[in-house]
Amino acid sequence: MIKKPTIAFVSTMYSGAWGGSEDLWYSTSLLLLERGYPIAANVCKWYEPVPKFEALIKAGANLKYRPQDHEPNLTFPQRVKRRLQNIPPGDWLQAVHPDLVVISLSGHHQGGEWMSACQSAGLPYVIIVHAVGDGIWPTPIAADFMRRNYEAADQCFFVSNGNLEQVRNQIAAPLKRSSIIRNPFNVSYDADPEWPSDETTTLACVGRLHPVSKGQDVLFSVLSQEKWKTRPLHVRLYGGGPDEASLKQLQHMYDLQNVSFAGFQSDVQQIWRECHALVLPSRFEGLPLAIVEAMLCGRPCIVTDVAGNAELMEDNVSGFVAAAPRTKYLDEALERAWSRRSEWRAIGAAAAKSVRELVPPDPISTFADLVQQAVPKK
Repeated sequence: MIKKPTIAFVSTMYSGAWGGSEDLWYSTSLLLLERGYPIAANVCKWYEPVPKFEALIKAGANLKYRPQDHEPNLTFPQRVKRRLQNIPPGDWLQAVHPDLVVISLSGHHQGGEWMSACQSAGLPYVIIVHAVGDGIWPTPIAADFMRRNYEAADQCFFVSNGNLEQVRNQIAAPLKRSSIIRNPFNVSYDADPEWPSDETTTLACVGRLHPVSKGQDVLFSVLSQEKWKTRPLHVRLYGGGPDEASLKQLQHMYDLQNVSFAGFQSDVQQIWRECHALVLPSRFEGLPLAIVEAMLCGRPCIVTDVAGNAELMEDNVSGFVAAAPRTKYLDEALERAWSRRSEWRAIGAAAAKSVRELVPPDPISTFADLVQQAVPKK
């Protein structure tokens, strides 16, 4: 029996135990294991257990935890010790000796050491770019480094056209071997949850509690206006994150009685049985699962025009787009949406149709096929 090629997955995620950038490579690695491919993976070891990593090991993956120095409250000596304990990327790649390396970047500026190590070892690699920050512009030296690494990749996969355009501009490279992929979602492709009661209009803000990326502070600033406080509107924040305490303090400062923290909800369709629309005031993104899931469930989305946020919808037709993550622009988009709330069911239906034209029913299988195609033929 001929042994199938070994595929290695590397995640650069270090800002938390798990994030939206992890779902695609993780699910793809499980599917490729089922297809008979030997899988290796290299991830940061967080200060709390990650059940999905343990599940990956049980499924047969050769998973390596690498120490990381980004945990909160580490002293400087502890950070130095962590770095000294870390196995260099080249050493791990040499030990695993994969036929292809898939490097998943939670941020577009990450992973350079892994790409360079692949080049030094003569290993083919592809990269997945999940999020690009407008304000994270590389220095000329960093841009040269990124350009060499991106252009040496066999394929650059981006989750939105907006991200691809941003990276092209930042590193001044055409990135001709690039394509757009989609992340897996957490609702049925045929989802059709019942419409909530119209007694109070309820918006869901679904995402990590991390204003630097998700912009919840911009939303709070809008809602602090008296006009929004007196309207029959309630906003629920779903999710957890490092800035929950500071956001609750900001809620208190603005006296936002119409805002609540709903925590993490594993049943995403239940969110849309209770909420009429999504509001997402992101500062930077890839293409958020929250948007895809809301649209699949027939809910309008009110989003900022960053990265891929607006790529699945048409402004004023299948959603509402704020020009930028600023108070005045989000307020303007919310006002447009509010004035047409009697049409939200029809707008949600248009959103449901639009998203199914652009997002495949099984993004994991689609990407797994692409990974298999990227493995060099021997």
